[in-house]
Amino acid sequence: MIEPELVSPAFRGIENLRHDRHGNFFTGNNQWFYAFNDKGRPGRGEFFRDSCLSYVHFREDGSMEPIRLDSTGVGQYDLTQGPVDARDFFAAGDTFLSFPNVYNLKKNASLLFLAASGNPKGTELEVREKTIDGPLLGKISVPFTGGWDQFRTIECGLINTARVYNLCLVCRSGWKSNLTIQSFS
Repeated sequence: MIEPELVSPAFRGIENLRHDRHGNFFTGNNQWFYAFNDKGRPGRGEFFRDSCLSYVHFREDGSMEPIRLDSTGVGQYDLTQGPVDARDFFAAGDTFLSFPNVYNLKKNASLLFLAASGNPKGTELEVREKTIDGPLLGKISVPFTGGWDQFRTIECGLINTARVYNLCLVCRSGWKSNLTIQSFS
């Protein structure tokens, strides 16, 4: 079933939105993806289709969330389109989340993180360019928020120029026991 709120405005109103979207699920870089074809846009048809790639997320009960179809795609993030869902990372490890091709990051911007920390000592979060040891753009201490499900907006000032960035969010003490990020903008 297509859920209208998960369809990008660029795709709304397309008659064939429900038609023939077969594909495959796969994992890479600690992330689930769905690769599929789409022939819903004007000019597409039986022999000419778009190739699409979307993130896949699962609910706590193991069921799959609806898959978003948008024009931004995977591995790129436009800060003018609202908060970036932190689950839409492109790659992850024990201490980092990678978000390549972050567009519209203004000079000396402030990133707003919706974050939760159940660690009474708080947790350090670094914003770096490209890798966990790349140039440091900003660093904040996320205070104890009262629990892993109690999110608070935390602001991190950056020292950067205005351009497209490959951002790497680094929590050196590890994510699982220290920090949860829901989104950033």
